[in-house]
Amino acid sequence: MVLALYHFLEQTGLRERLNERAQEAYRSGSLQKAQELTQVYGIVCTVLEQLYGVLGRTVRTADAFFHIFRVVLSQYDIGTIPAQLDSVTVGSVMSLRRADVPHLLLLGANEGAFPAAAAPHSLLTDAERASLQRMGLQPGKFDGTACSQGMLHQRC
Repeated sequence: MVLALYHFLEQTGLRERLNERAQEAYRSGSLQKAQELTQVYGIVCTVLEQLYGVLGRTVRTADAFFHIFRVVLSQYDIGTIPAQLDSVTVGSVMSLRRADVPHLLLLGANEGAFPAAAAPHSLLTDAERASLQRMGLQPGKFDGTACSQGMLHQRC
């Protein structure tokens, strides 16, 4: 599925079409849009490479593959640097990667989304942990140190 999607994107000329749109946006003065468009193809290729590394040539249904593709793709953000001085950037807070933002006007923030909720201390959901316990397995605590030290432990 990964190779089929890649070949389809190549046949349809996605890279060239995105480059053309980026050039049009640049010529019309939409510098931020031009910067964003130049990043899209690279992100799509990175996602396809990751999926191929994980899935290989396994055959999945189109729905299952599309779901996995969307999940991986959703982990990427497109960030831009303001194209000019004294400009206003409108977008998600996550797109502001600069620490020197002198003023920030925040509209429409939801509790739990801003500030972001703390990451869970486990790779498993509560339902998955309960399922393992019903099977007689006792999930241990996940503190992340094994992963950060590059060690492989059988932990849940």
